[in-house]
Amino acid sequence: MAERELEVSRRRKEWLALLRQGKEILLESYASMAPEAPEALTSEERHRLHRMLRLRVVVNPDRNIEVTEVLVRGFTSTETILR
Repeated sequence: MAERELEVSRRRKEWLALLRQGKEILLESYASMAPEAPEALTSEERHRLHRMLRLRVVVNPDRNIEVTEVLVRGFTSTETILR
């Protein structure tokens, strides 16, 4: 049973590695469609880009920025940018 669980864990790690690789390819593709300077986008265009990239960006009252990305349903990654 332990060997079976180890195999399941190994396969899950491989699957996540493939997802991350696919994410990088997709982000590069989206980045090539966006202008060099995101500040050149209107707020509506930025919002559309965030939706495409599955990003949630929140500016907190303390002016720290919190960025959450949804890699796959159920898998998220959050980063806080301190100002």
